[in-house]
Amino acid sequence: MTPGFFDAMRIPLLRGRVLNSADTADTAPTIVVDQEFATRLWPDREAIGQRIANGAIPNSNPPALRWRTVVGIVGHVKNNALDQMGREQVYVPIAQTTFPVRNMYLTVRASGDAAAMASSIQRTVRTLDPSLPVYEVKTMDAWLDATVSPRRFNVMLLLAFGALALTLAAIGTYGVIAYSVSQRTQEIGIRMALGASRPDVLRMVIGGGLRFAIAGVLIGVALSLAAGRFLSTLLFGVRASDPLTFSVVAAALLATAVFAAWIPARRATRVDPMVALRYE
Repeated sequence: MTPGFFDAMRIPLLRGRVLNSADTADTAPTIVVDQEFATRLWPDREAIGQRIANGAIPNSNPPALRWRTVVGIVGHVKNNALDQMGREQVYVPIAQTTFPVRNMYLTVRASGDAAAMASSIQRTVRTLDPSLPVYEVKTMDAWLDATVSPRRFNVMLLLAFGALALTLAAIGTYGVIAYSVSQRTQEIGIRMALGASRPDVLRMVIGGGLRFAIAGVLIGVALSLAAGRFLSTLLFGVRASDPLTFSVVAAALLATAVFAAWIPARRATRVDPMVALRYE
């Protein structure tokens, strides 16, 4: 690691200090570890000041381990994927590495459009050393998109199936209520002949469909809570039992049921009592 890495990556310092320009090849070997590493190795002791064997002293005879002193504890970073905690991480100064560095990642934090800076960064690197190949220049958003794209595809597929299921449910609700209204034509005519107003008929028909919709939503919520743990690996930043998500989905389902019931309910309010009484 070079100085400024932790600031650029927004990796929080929990205790001690981060690596800086004072950690050179002529100073005592140092190392920074993450919280997971410190907890695993020293669960009952302070990790700052402990020593770790990391690498070998070059050209030593006989071969000797290089011991590094822990100078800082930083937060854990998910290097592989957002749904995987990943292994514990340690960070050593690049000036104190004991092996040749063949690949490096240059991290740049920009205050404006990061993608627009890619070409200028490449030109700057080539100015410093034209022999250095610069490739895979991406923004952090692009890297994150690449890691979550398989999950995003799965979620979009589930969303498409959910939209199809919602459409079929709306059509089914409309069909059932429309059939119920046609079967109750005489009843509706009698009610209107006895003084029932059109708003009363509208409320009666929509209320009947809404009662079944509420029962279905309650059953669906219970089943969703039971099956939520199987979908937790596809979710980021939200729990499988998030109350806001359940509330929004339940409200959308009930609104769909009301809309599906509104058309036959409106048709029921236009029933002529005299025609309805002769209806068979």
